[in-house]
Amino acid sequence: MTLDEFYNLSKEECFERIKGESRSQAKQRLCVGMVITLLMLAVIVYIVLCKPQEFEYYTNAFNICLMSVFCIAALWFSFNNLWFLWRLDSLDAPKDLLYRYEKVLKNNRNALFLLLLGCIVSCYPDVAYHFKYLDLVSALVDLLFRVAWIVLCIYLYFKVDMWWCYRTRRDEEITDRLQDLINNK
Repeated sequence: MTLDEFYNLSKEECFERIKGESRSQAKQRLCVGMVITLLMLAVIVYIVLCKPQEFEYYTNAFNICLMSVFCIAALWFSFNNLWFLWRLDSLDAPKDLLYRYEKVLKNNRNALFLLLLGCIVSCYPDVAYHFKYLDLVSALVDLLFRVAWIVLCIYLYFKVDMWWCYRTRRDEEITDRLQDLINNK
């Protein structure tokens, strides 16, 4: 459907189409979140049952904690979208849908940020290895770069609106169309 055809529909029909598109987006994100959750749980079960030995004894416990953080982030992402799906049918006004949709996008961003921090923390075994088996200067330089990377990520999260990290083009279209419906009242 082209944009002109969309705006030739009545406001109620436009609103129902937008609700359908937002429902589709939420279902897609719910599926992605559940697949990631199941993969993380499979990795945790593998670590617990097989007890792989890497280079130190503490890495198995660390990897279980790290995979748990990933699993929590994916569950947060999934439950956020599931909650939106449950609430979607009760929304009757474009303004309410826009508010809820942007809130879901914000919570998805927070869940993805937790996932990003988990990825950064996953560097810990490398740093511990460098402190134990390499010289102190290279270990400190490595640690300095990793801490700088964490600080940069936190700074970017709070100071820069990184819309490209959590909003797709389809999300932008949905919010723009909802905003147009609200403005045309």
